[in-house]
Order: sequence, then C-alpha cells, then structure tokens
Amino acid sequence: MNYTRNWTKKVRQNFGPLKDRLPRPLRLLEIGVWEGRSALWMLDNLGPAEYIGIDPWDIAFLDQKKFPPTEEGRAKGRAIEELARANLAPLANARLIKGSSQIVLVDPQYADIFRPESFGFVYIDGMHTYAAVMADACNVWPLVQVGGVVVWDDCITRCNKEGRNIIQKAADNFMLGKPHEVLFRGAQFGVMKQ
Repeated sequence: MNYTRNWTKKVRQNFGPLKDRLPRPLRLLEIGVWEGRSALWMLDNLGPAEYIGIDPWDIAFLDQKKFPPTEEGRAKGRAIEELARANLAPLANARLIKGSSQIVLVDPQYADIFRPESFGFVYIDGMHTYAAVMADACNVWPLVQVGGVVVWDDCITRCNKEGRNIIQKAADNFMLGKPHEVLFRGAQFGVMKQ
C-alpha cells in the first residue's frame, strides 16, 4: 500500500469504538475515497461485508495550487485515482465508483447498490460546499439502516468567508427533526440513526 499522507488519525479515534455497535452484516459507503487509506482502515477494522467508495478523482474539485489545470496537474490527479485502485484492488468486497456522489447516488444504473436502508455506515468526505454536503446527506440518509452511522469529515476546518463552518452547518441543518444520537462532534461529526 502507498499513500501520500496519513489520513487515519481521526478515523481510528472516532470509528474504532463503533465497531461493536454497527449493524451486521455491515455495508459501508464512503464519499470521497482519495487514495483509499481510510477505506483500508475501515475494511481492516470495522469488518464490513461490503465497501462502496465514490470519488470523481477530478482535479476541477481539488486545490488548484496542488492540482493546476495543466497536463502535470491532470497527471497528478490520475495518479491519486490509480493509487486508490491499486490499494483496494486485492479486496474482493471493495468496489469503487468514479463520479460525483450527487449524480451516482441517484443514478438508476446503481439502484441495486444504493437500496433503501441497506448501509450500516456512511462516511461523507466529498465536496466541501454547503450544497454538496446537504445533497450528500439528503441522498444517503434513506440508505442508512436504523442503528446505522453517518459521519461528516472536516467539520472544523472548512469555513466560509464569514468564518462559519459550512460542513457542520449543513450537517446540523440536515439533522434537524431527524431521530438520531450524536456520537461525536469536532473534526468529525457522527450520528447514529434512530
């Protein structure tokens, strides 16, 4: 396995204690795979029967300083996707889907994968805009079983011009009136569906 950075500190800290509380057999959905490091940690430690990862691996959604719209930037973007695919290729229970989560999750061609109340764990680490976070939440909530967990990432690092955290704000607004238990709040926000 190869990675450019260690992304798993908060994953280990927040997800590890949930292992015995998650529905079984566990189906796991991750929005925003990047290199697959958190996916591999979850596959190794949470014991899912199936993992589905969605990522566009498109430099248009990435930091333009690190991934400029040049051939070099596109090559760097392709390298990240190739790394994720290589890291997860040995695992028969892992499937990667290339595309925007806002499109993939509602695409009829994937209806057999994204069945209502079929996922026990959803990790949302996709596009970091209010609209995208809200769309992901709206699209995944019906897919989550009662007793299943939804986690939003980067809840204290992505702020708008006014300094308000857009990811936490979208997650909080989405959860209004929905029966849930808050599991943790900080860099990540995790809830259990009730």
